[in-house]
Amino acid sequence: MHANAVTTQKLARKRFALCESCFWSATVLAERDVSCPSCPGSSVSLIPLARDEEYRLKISPSAGLVLSFSRQDRR
Repeated sequence: MHANAVTTQKLARKRFALCESCFWSATVLAERDVSCPSCPGSSVSLIPLARDEEYRLKISPSAGLVLSFSRQDRR
C-alpha cells in the first residue's frame, strides 16, 4: 500500500471526543478506545469528522458549552 493511501485512510477516521461528565475533549486520530483522563469509566462520545472539517469550543456564561463545526477554508 502506498504511504499516502495509509495517511489518507488514517486521517479519514479523525473523530472529536467529548466526555459526557466533565466535557474534556480531544481530537482522536487513531482507531482505538478513548477514555477520559479525568473521569475514568465515564462515557465519551465520538463524533466522526471529515478530513476538511474543523470544530470550535466556546464556553459562555449564558449558553454554557458551545460547539460548532465547519469546513476549513481552502483559499
